[in-house]
Amino acid sequence: MRKHFYLLLSTCFLLLYAVTAQRGVNWQDSGEFHYRVLVHDYSWVSGIAIAHPAYIVSADLFSSLFPDACRFYAINLFSGLGMVLALILLARLLTLFRLKTSTVILTVLTLGLSHMAWWLSTIAEVYTWSLAFLMAELLCVAQLCVRNSEGGHQEKLPPQAPKDIVLWLLLALLNGLHASFHNFAFLNLPVYAVLFAYLQWRRSLLQSIALLLLTACAWFLGACLLVALFFLEWSVTHSFMATLKSLLFSHEFESVVTGARAINWSLAKMNLALAIISFVSPAWLFVCFAGRTRRTYSCLKLTLLGLTAIHGLFWIRYFVPDQVTFLLPTLGLLAIWAGIGLDSLTLGRKQLVVLGTAILLCAITTPLLLNNILLVKQGGVKRVRELPFRNESSYWLYPWKQNERSAALFVEEARKLLKEGDLLIADNTAAGPLMAAQAAGLLTPNIRIITFFTGETEAELLSLVEKKERVYIVSPVAGYASPALLTGWFQFEKEGVLYRIRKVRHD
Repeated sequence: MRKHFYLLLSTCFLLLYAVTAQRGVNWQDSGEFHYRVLVHDYSWVSGIAIAHPAYIVSADLFSSLFPDACRFYAINLFSGLGMVLALILLARLLTLFRLKTSTVILTVLTLGLSHMAWWLSTIAEVYTWSLAFLMAELLCVAQLCVRNSEGGHQEKLPPQAPKDIVLWLLLALLNGLHASFHNFAFLNLPVYAVLFAYLQWRRSLLQSIALLLLTACAWFLGACLLVALFFLEWSVTHSFMATLKSLLFSHEFESVVTGARAINWSLAKMNLALAIISFVSPAWLFVCFAGRTRRTYSCLKLTLLGLTAIHGLFWIRYFVPDQVTFLLPTLGLLAIWAGIGLDSLTLGRKQLVVLGTAILLCAITTPLLLNNILLVKQGGVKRVRELPFRNESSYWLYPWKQNERSAALFVEEARKLLKEGDLLIADNTAAGPLMAAQAAGLLTPNIRIITFFTGETEAELLSLVEKKERVYIVSPVAGYASPALLTGWFQFEKEGVLYRIRKVRHD
């Protein structure tokens, strides 16, 4: 019965994410992931923290199973596959709590249909796989807590069971591999360290140290790709501290992680508003009832509480333009609490059916209603600059992306305009789809694209602009173009989806 349940669960959600996955290339980080997979770039240029080497390798292998014409879709679908795995592991974790089958189903529906989980499952992103690893790690933690709770009041515990050793090694291995997918793995380590100390403190010190060394070896084995990048960069920088900062913060996000950078409150409010959409479902109210069962599985629940606090605090204070996408681990952990709270109540069959229907309706109708309200009241979301073909409100509000082709249409129109030998200057948002399209052969390789990761200085950029006959830019707007181009020495003429740069004569 349980095997059939997991099969049905995975099939339904895989079909949902496969049908609603974006068919082509996308903007921003998603476009960069498309590009990196196509050119087999496992290190990137912005630091180890955002290299995600294991994700690039895995997405490359998965997408290689598809025809070349479907590679963009396959890379997008890979995110949905990660989310399906996360949901299956969530269901398995909830069964360890001995929750009712109806509770497990409703909890999985709540997370799988939540706005940001669905949204991130349809484009190329790493967060769904990070959540899958978090759920796998929690399965190891749950079994360790349950197995060691029986001897909680004994003065002297028996020798470490072989299965416990295997679970610790598997937990370390998974977290190391998780780190090679995303830095979220590092946030879990302090909680695991406290758990290790709690479960080992009455055992032999020598055995505990030996187990700790073994788990460290298992972690480094899982994180071997990340460790390789660390030593590779260290060999170039010859600075351990600089390389360590690259591992923890990359080359550009240290001030954001440490809270030293000024906060863009308008962006922060927009991200908070988008995050709230993921919680527009009555099922999330059951988080409030999770404390009713605090006396059972106390060790595991304290571990869950620590992880929820760390991930929640990290997200709420991580003020980056795409802050809402970092919500997923917190969302997954809160789903566990919602399941525990729901199971503590006695609900009839009709009430459960109504709740399941409400979860489904909220997931579909909330984005549609909010988009219509925004269009009627203020004509949609307005930003400093507009991207060609992209409707900002529907882009961010609709988790289904099967009809979202703005980046692909932009690339098609740019291809019609550009000729061999042209120079194109693109900001971070537009660079990804352009570079990915060029790597896929949709743009001629003889067009030079300059963006943040190609490494030109402002002096080199100005020299290229003055020498080239035909130079284009995507957005000649402050924040999206080099300040050197906005000094008044150049004018920008709109041509199709791009702007032609011409030097202004000063007589």
